[in-house]
Amino acid sequence: MSYAIESALLVYHFALGLGFECAHFDVRKANESVWKFHERFGALKSSETELDYFYRISNAAIRQSLKNIVSIYQIILMFNIKISNF
Repeated sequence: MSYAIESALLVYHFALGLGFECAHFDVRKANESVWKFHERFGALKSSETELDYFYRISNAAIRQSLKNIVSIYQIILMFNIKISNF
């Protein structure tokens, strides 16, 4: 996993701990890898402009995605899988 993904996960985890119920954010349309990540994570597109997509992600979607990530990490640790960036 990349540091950017891990950073996003930490921010979501921290925000849930503070009692936030959802997140609202925007991503440049040209930044395809970022908006695809957020969509896979459960964010729903709420609107768009010529340059940006606007998203909302619910508390439930954040919690489910965090559980999925923990499961992936458990598998990686269980089988001692090595992950490297090229």
